Amino acid sequence: MTKAKIGALLLCLITITSSLSGQGSSRRSRSRNTSSNIAVRAELAAVLLQSGKYSDAAREYRTLVATDARNTEYRLGLVRALAWGEHYREAEEQLSLLPASRRDESDVQQLERLVRSNLEPSSAEAQRWVAQNPNYAPYRAALAHAWVREHHPGWAIAQYDTLLATNPTPALVRDLADAYSAAHNRAVGIARLREFVARAPAESGYRLALADLLTEDRQYAAALAETDTVLSYGRTPGALMTRARIDIASDDLVSAERDLNDALALKPTADAYLLLGDTYRWRGEFGKARTAYEYARVMRKDRTVTAAFAQLARDQRSVLTFEPASAADEGWQTSVTTDGDNGGIHYTTVDFQRGFSVGNGFVGSTSMSILQLSEMSAVANGKSAGFAGTLGLSREGITGAFYGRLGATAGLVFHPIASTVPTASVAATVRYYAWSASANIGTGPAYPALRTLASVIPFGEGSRPLTEFNSAFSVAGPVGPIDIAGGVRQADISDNNRRNELEGYARLPVGPVMSLIYWGNSIRFARPTADYWSPQSYASNALGLELAERQLRGLSLVARVLPGVASTDDSPFTHTGNTNPGASAAEQRLHFQISAGGELAYRRPGWETGLGFDWGRIANYSRTSLSFHLSINR
Repeated sequence: MTKAKIGALLLCLITITSSLSGQGSSRRSRSRNTSSNIAVRAELAAVLLQSGKYSDAAREYRTLVATDARNTEYRLGLVRALAWGEHYREAEEQLSLLPASRRDESDVQQLERLVRSNLEPSSAEAQRWVAQNPNYAPYRAALAHAWVREHHPGWAIAQYDTLLATNPTPALVRDLADAYSAAHNRAVGIARLREFVARAPAESGYRLALADLLTEDRQYAAALAETDTVLSYGRTPGALMTRARIDIASDDLVSAERDLNDALALKPTADAYLLLGDTYRWRGEFGKARTAYEYARVMRKDRTVTAAFAQLARDQRSVLTFEPASAADEGWQTSVTTDGDNGGIHYTTVDFQRGFSVGNGFVGSTSMSILQLSEMSAVANGKSAGFAGTLGLSREGITGAFYGRLGATAGLVFHPIASTVPTASVAATVRYYAWSASANIGTGPAYPALRTLASVIPFGEGSRPLTEFNSAFSVAGPVGPIDIAGGVRQADISDNNRRNELEGYARLPVGPVMSLIYWGNSIRFARPTADYWSPQSYASNALGLELAERQLRGLSLVARVLPGVASTDDSPFTHTGNTNPGASAAEQRLHFQISAGGELAYRRPGWETGLGFDWGRIANYSRTSLSFHLSINR
């Protein structure tokens, strides 16, 4: 600030102070003082604006506008203070209050364009801009962007066609490609972009936009051909980044690493470091990933970089044991689970699910399940087949270090020998770095947990299965070197019984692939019953070893053995048909238990599959479970 400006600023402040402290005895004197105060405040606001004190200038101009709302110079000064102080939305609101005669002035129009270039308007707002100035291309481009965001890509394509007819640029061609991708019409988009490439073969921007669209269409060889052509003109960071994205999509992470390092050698950018960190993270090289993200953070501090660190923390330390499953995921999913015990109970489910985007970030799903529960014991001998249909809706989002997911399902379960039962659930999960918390409530048949035919048809064939209203809460995260998780569940059963469960989990790494595992749980029923295993007190604690080689891409293998002890006031998991509820609650008994299990999974971009196995024994009771799942999202 120059000495003259400083002097003027001090003079204004002194004058305002003197004016505010002075008192007149007549109305004319007060009016003269008020006018003087306004003039001095206007001069002060102008000096503050010229001095770069934009927030202070905006405060003074707001006071002036409140005093005289029809004074366009005061309002225009407020617009300048807001715009130059990067408060663009407020500046746009003030601009809209200027009379049309002032808004038609060239300097005001330039200010208006500065403000609007820094806004992300809705389609309605952008349409007003275009109506105001149809020949200004950035307004039409803003309208097209808004329509893509609002899931009207067809309308956006029409706007891009208008723009490209007069001034084709690589940026507009890339936006056109994004619109065709959003419209799920990549074939037509590829044909259109090939036309632009044919007209200007040496324009690298056209070829790179085409390469990105070919990659989305999984035409990796054709996409590589376009980037290689660009690279033959000269090695540029943009072309190398594009080829790296193709390498990643085709699961060639080694080539992607090489291309990203070459791009960084030419020009270091935060985006290149972030993508390099992702390639290391997907390969399980978490130390290298952190280093790459640190370089990105030095160059740019924003939510994208924070989100990368948060995802790295989750991949390294997440405990998803007690989290509710997503209500809907895009693509096809199928799973088969079967378990049985030496008490004659076997339960099998086969699930098929199709997930699809429904707009605005929501994913919907439809699923069908085949269920069968069979029992061959001294109490009952028979089986019950059933079918279930479910609709799901979910949405997830990431904001910096936070990840959130909310989902809901609703459906019906039908058994030929029992009444139809409705099902419903609502679940929410929030993660902050590696910490997570989940809550869910739901209602449906109780027999998947109770595992007896008596819980399917409690009053004989055709009766309504026992149902339950359940609620659960879980929390998990790292504490020093230990990963911990805890869960609480409660189920109110329709026979006026209640089941309460507590579960705890901890994992302490003791080697590169070996961890010490603790697993404990407690189950309590409000009252014992002869219809299903219902101890008034059951608690188990197990401590063992886990061998795990987990990979975000490729083959993962987990195997564990957990010996321990259990305390119960009932014969462990034995359905005896005893009609005297108090007969089995006489004493606490300790039992040795052991469990073993493992998972084998294989993951690639767009699909994954896995097998699971669990076996456990306590006293003379044993139970075995097998599972298989396949997910395809292409």
